[in-house]
Amino acid sequence: MDWNSIWDDVISGCILLAIGGVGGWFAGLFKGKKESSAEVERKDELYQPLLDNLVKYTDFDWSIMEKVNGKVLQEIVNNSYKYGLDDELQKKCQCLDQLVREYNSIDPIRVADNVIVEIFTKGYEDIYGTIIDGICHHADRDGNEWDEEILV
Repeated sequence: MDWNSIWDDVISGCILLAIGGVGGWFAGLFKGKKESSAEVERKDELYQPLLDNLVKYTDFDWSIMEKVNGKVLQEIVNNSYKYGLDDELQKKCQCLDQLVREYNSIDPIRVADNVIVEIFTKGYEDIYGTIIDGICHHADRDGNEWDEEILV
């Protein structure tokens, strides 16, 4: 074995490695384009219609974000002895005051978040069949065993 044959083997090996690397890179590009086009098709078929349906819910008046201020109503309910209202009217004022408090306690952002999560969960279930990624079996030292569903 002389150094010329070793040098020739190293050079030819490097050239083959470079050709294989470039060929693999091109193959990866085409394969990546196929996967990318499948993802775009899935987006166009599933997620875009979901987003389009959400748009119609955003075209309404967002005045639900405002809090109702019922100071006079609260005054009537809290100081009923001052106003001398009959019992039926007093009960209606108390009921209305309770409704105003419940309305003010609603968080529309949380409600919208829950609606969006439900829509995308349903879409995920339509694609994959379930949102359960797997079941994890647990056991402790006392011999108790239980299963936990792992959600996506």
